Amino acid sequence: MAVRTQSLMRRSSSLTMPVEVPKPRAGVRGTDDWAKPRFFSPQQSTPIEVSTSGSVPLFSLNATAGDQATLQLQQIQDLRVLEPSFRPKTPQPRQLQESRPDDDHILPLEQIPKDIPRSLLALCPSARHEGVVGALTRNAAAQKANEKVMSRVTNAERIVPRLRAVGLLLLLLISLPCSLIGVLIMMMSHGICTLLSTETPEATPAAQQKTAIVTGGHMTKGLHMIRHLHAAGWRVVVTDYPKWNMAMGRFSRGCSHFATVSDPSNDPEGYIRDVAALAAEERADLVVPIAPPNHSILDSLIKELLPKGCRSLALPAAITSDLDDKSRYSHLCARLGLPVPKHWRLTSNQEAVRLNSTPKLLEGKRFILKSILYDPAIRTDMLILPCEPARLDAFLRSVNISESRPFMLQQLMKGPEFSCYALADKGRLVAHADTCAQLSNLNFKHVGRPEIEKFTARICSALKLDGQVCFDFMEDQDDGMMTIECNPRNSTVVADFHDSHDFKKALSSPSEVQETVLPRQDSPEQYWFWNEAWRALTTGSFGPFLKAVGSGSDAVFSPTDPLPFLALHYVQASVLLWRKLVSGDPWNKLDLCIGKLSELGGE
Repeated sequence: MAVRTQSLMRRSSSLTMPVEVPKPRAGVRGTDDWAKPRFFSPQQSTPIEVSTSGSVPLFSLNATAGDQATLQLQQIQDLRVLEPSFRPKTPQPRQLQESRPDDDHILPLEQIPKDIPRSLLALCPSARHEGVVGALTRNAAAQKANEKVMSRVTNAERIVPRLRAVGLLLLLLISLPCSLIGVLIMMMSHGICTLLSTETPEATPAAQQKTAIVTGGHMTKGLHMIRHLHAAGWRVVVTDYPKWNMAMGRFSRGCSHFATVSDPSNDPEGYIRDVAALAAEERADLVVPIAPPNHSILDSLIKELLPKGCRSLALPAAITSDLDDKSRYSHLCARLGLPVPKHWRLTSNQEAVRLNSTPKLLEGKRFILKSILYDPAIRTDMLILPCEPARLDAFLRSVNISESRPFMLQQLMKGPEFSCYALADKGRLVAHADTCAQLSNLNFKHVGRPEIEKFTARICSALKLDGQVCFDFMEDQDDGMMTIECNPRNSTVVADFHDSHDFKKALSSPSEVQETVLPRQDSPEQYWFWNEAWRALTTGSFGPFLKAVGSGSDAVFSPTDPLPFLALHYVQASVLLWRKLVSGDPWNKLDLCIGKLSELGGE
């Protein structure tokens, strides 16, 4: 049963946001970082010298016919755009002060799309902030577009998804005896070691026990937060949507109570009310959101409605909307003096076509075309430009770039990619982990790059961040480490802390942490057993499988908490596959890392 209430309408006094990047005037699409000190005028072929101090021209593509793109120059005051490939030796960042949203950024009701319920605007004050309205509008538009696409799936097109679901269900059934035997052996081995150990775990008296709410119990990162809080002596309440009523997190020994809340995809206001009401009902001291990317803005709005004394690890809504937008985040980093790759924000298919057909604009470099909005169906299917026009046309037909579904064309970096997880307390970095990033998200191990930690500490301090946030980086062969995007939410990188005793203190009492908590250097690599087994069987290479199993540890299995491992594969995944067998809706793969099926219109 979903928990509902109408009484939690308290305005938060702590809503903060960074200084906004000035918006382009009418006629300019987005905040494109063309950032070259020389520009070509549409009326002449000779370059125009432009000063990089004071005002900097910004221009965008016009959707006009012809092979040559027409450039429009527009002046944006008080904005310094760094050359994308420029890496300052001694950056002088502009100090951003934390403050409430200015009235200039609060939209009047008549300018807010009707897709956003007026009751939600009354419930959450910052829902009227310009950036938040944009995020909510894009999410609503994306949801409608996905529903429209799904409605066009024919009965013939539903046959293959059903057959694939049957095949994977059979494989899971075949693997069940192996999993049961393995779990039993590991539990017996751990039990013997526990009997021989002289250590006794400390128990927290019930009167002193605090309560935490963890949302998203179906994901690996949610399970890790449940276990950390339980180990720290917290009473943990796990929530999820009806779709995930058999989430693995509810089977964890760290879960004291499981509650179902409204699905934010269908009822965002109901989701906000449910979680806020649950926090009041359970007298929660902490809310740890583990929501999908498209719902991060809702978790930020929940922060405004929490009872007094209950803190949330979500960032304020205005900050979340800025950091979650890839192009706006890059623009913000440039203002802080941090190096970012060259990029364009695209809001139409025509813009992508014109960039692809104008080599002069790309300057002989390669660029990656990726969605600004999170889309699990295409998160690993990104196009490299320049490419053959026919290939680009086919890709654009499948994604349909628009104002409500913007894309970003970002310079392709030559080097390894990294991701990091950060826990900040009032602008101070209290916990940090980084790992080599992989699109498949199969393996996690802390690498400890000092420049990544330094960047994270700096941006947390500059924006006075208070909560959890993640950053992605690329180490270019020529320009060094550069940030490419931000995810203002939790990340599976938190699994690097799986054997850390200090991380639970960073969660429970961040103000008492003197030095940034890092994962242990000898911590084994995290993997997903059946992911590794499937990769070995399909490639015929068992060396990596034996190495991972021999030296690493499963990201879900724990000998002291074995049920989530069995629940993930044989309850949670099986329920999802059974639903696909019934509906025939298309899906790409079973992603054990995030505990879901990658599908069109997914979270």
